[in-house]
Amino acid sequence: MAKLKITNAFEKNSVSMLVFLVAQYLLGMYVAMFAARPEDPAFKTEGLFPKIVFGFHSLVGLGLLVGSVVTLVFGLKNQEEKIKKTAIFAFISIVLAFSAGIATVILKDTAAEITSYVMSAGFLGAFISYGKLFFLLKSGRRE
Repeated sequence: MAKLKITNAFEKNSVSMLVFLVAQYLLGMYVAMFAARPEDPAFKTEGLFPKIVFGFHSLVGLGLLVGSVVTLVFGLKNQEEKIKKTAIFAFISIVLAFSAGIATVILKDTAAEITSYVMSAGFLGAFISYGKLFFLLKSGRRE
């Protein structure tokens, strides 16, 4: 078995992605449950806080996309095949969730339920992948 080349930066990246995924989940649930859509008449009278939360949800999503590219680069440079495949799957999951998030805003009522479901599936794939990646990196360090 090839010895894993592990860097502290790669480990910190995988943990950071998990933390930001949890934050993204909480922000997204708030937006889904409490914020009015822009086409809804209640949007005009809605307070500022839900709009700020939606803004943070969007920014964290963009940060996750950038972080997934960094993870992908780290993963592809690694010699361990399991780590490469997990990093690729994590990247694809984030791109799927990010794309579905944009589609949810664009499509509105047309397909918002479907795209929200796809967004949650992407989140789950990413969360599982980054968790697996973290444990693969930790276990590789002991070798």
